[in-house]
Amino acid sequence: MPLERYTHYIMISKGQVIKQLRRERKWNQYQLAKNAGVSQSLVAKLELDLLPVSPKIERALSVAFGIPYDEFHHYLMN
Repeated sequence: MPLERYTHYIMISKGQVIKQLRRERKWNQYQLAKNAGVSQSLVAKLELDLLPVSPKIERALSVAFGIPYDEFHHYLMN
């Protein structure tokens, strides 16, 4: 799934990207957490930008979303 549609924002946080991708799949935080192998509380904190997205978590989220890691990383970094 291409993420180019998010580039029209001047600034979008990593948490906002994660939340938008989750909502597009009609997942709740628990479902994303289960698919990524992390806790629901971690997903909530990431979406609120209360915690940084580590490389390990970034990789788990990219797999859960079915997005190639390089593409996912690129959009989180912009």
